[in-house]
Amino acid sequence: MTQDDASIVTTIDLVDRPAQLLRRLQRLEASLHAAGWKLVIAHNDRRGYKDAELQSWAKKLDSRTTRLISSQFYDGLVNNSLLRNRALNEVSTPVAILMDVDLYPDAAALADLLGMLTPQRPVAMLPVLYLTAQGTIQLARTGLSKPLAEDYLSLERKLTQHIAAPSSFVAFHTAELAHCGGFDEGYRGHGYEDFDFLLRLSLATGAIAPTDDLHIDEKTPAPLLARGFRARLGSLCLDALIEGRYGLHLHHPRADMRRHQQAQALNQKLFLSNLQNLVNGTTQANQGLLPPLLPEFYALCQTKGLDPRDLYAYLDTRPGHLLQPSWPTKILTRIAGTML
Repeated sequence: MTQDDASIVTTIDLVDRPAQLLRRLQRLEASLHAAGWKLVIAHNDRRGYKDAELQSWAKKLDSRTTRLISSQFYDGLVNNSLLRNRALNEVSTPVAILMDVDLYPDAAALADLLGMLTPQRPVAMLPVLYLTAQGTIQLARTGLSKPLAEDYLSLERKLTQHIAAPSSFVAFHTAELAHCGGFDEGYRGHGYEDFDFLLRLSLATGAIAPTDDLHIDEKTPAPLLARGFRARLGSLCLDALIEGRYGLHLHHPRADMRRHQQAQALNQKLFLSNLQNLVNGTTQANQGLLPPLLPEFYALCQTKGLDPRDLYAYLDTRPGHLLQPSWPTKILTRIAGTML
């Protein structure tokens, strides 16, 4: 599998952070184009100044490698599911890679993700390491990801917040969309649309087994302590997690939390309803109180010759965003927003 076989899919809606998101999209496209990757962008046009700037910029791009699908698809809350479906409809390559605009455009991570996709692994996933404003500034200055991983694993957490594992930094064969369907466009705002899609995709491809603990919706900042569907999906990137292979998520200002929480509550209700249909008739998991990833973690460490004590940061349950002092973070967030 080569990068000629893959298209990267990303979406953009400039309702919030328009200047920063447009700048990140432009840097993402420039980096991917230079590395020879194909990119499909779905854009919800809100008829704003930055939307017009985006469309003007897109006209100058190489249409052989970058394609923009832009229309006034909806009003109100962001509908990332709809945008991803519109972008996936335009993918003509055998493989699609989902990539958020706020992810750092690391060609090595993309090549790693594509290389993970095999007949035995029909869904490939990389964990995503979320950076603080200080970490984003350092990445902009140095371009080095190793110190960021070291910061997280050392438990210092000055440059990093938390790890998403599972994440939505995913590669899969586009033919599988016919078996699992695309994204459910009933999700609006933030939350659960990726879980919904990834569960259906992973079950349809046999990447995960249909166990009865899939119905458990339990959050934890510690990747190895995940339960329920998060643990089952997290198993897809456990080896990458242990080996320290991550996507990097750039810092950005927090959204309107009230609006965020309201949308997430509605999305959770839809997700649990959809999930009930998926888990009906599944086999017994019989995991008891033990988080299901822990035995696999220790077994993989033994196979790879790694000392699990060096990776105990993955058991850290401290919320990363609460570990940062508030006053310098606001200043650094503004600086980081202009650098990356």
